[in-house]
Amino acid sequence: MSAAPKILTLAVLAAGLGRRFIGGHKLLAPLPDGSRVIDRVLDTAAHAAHVLQSEQSVLPVSVKVMVVLREEDRSLLQEVVQARERLVSLADLELLLLSASEEVELATRIKAVINHAPSDGWLFMLGDMPFVQFSTVVALGSAFFHTTKSEQYFFVPVQLSEGGAKRGNPVLIGSTWRSQLLELCGDQGANPLLKQHSNAVVHVPVDDPGIHRDIDRVEDLPGFSS
Repeated sequence: MSAAPKILTLAVLAAGLGRRFIGGHKLLAPLPDGSRVIDRVLDTAAHAAHVLQSEQSVLPVSVKVMVVLREEDRSLLQEVVQARERLVSLADLELLLLSASEEVELATRIKAVINHAPSDGWLFMLGDMPFVQFSTVVALGSAFFHTTKSEQYFFVPVQLSEGGAKRGNPVLIGSTWRSQLLELCGDQGANPLLKQHSNAVVHVPVDDPGIHRDIDRVEDLPGFSS
């Protein structure tokens, strides 16, 4: 009897309000190549999911992509739907819409994914981090698939530098931590869990400064000039 596939969900969290970004919707802001912030993140997720799914020739795996949005954010929803039509590897993209009555803090988005996408692990990609390289997402997913009892661990990318190893995003969390994740609150995400259970953190070395770079304000956009 063949083993059941190990399921990994790549969850793009795109339901934040972006209050500090003045002058439009930050996830729809243009990048120098003409794409939008959310397009770059979705491209990364799609490319990584395709590469990781190819590992099924060696291991029984299943990789899904989900995007978490606010249901009233119609312009962003339209952009995501267009991306799904454009990218073949996003044909099965699942949309998870949060109602206007739900809090949009990071913990709420994480819990929504866990409740709607039963998996052995969840890789949380932030919608405002378009500079993360797809190879970083692949490295995290591959480490998860090739680690024994990987559902018991947190997989975190680290950028190696002269100052040591600096953690970044995205973070992959095994299903063992489901109950603890459902108790999270606020905008710290899973950071408290990582600090409390540091012995369960697997550092995945990457050469990717994008794991520390997000779009928080207009000034964070490449080529911005006041």
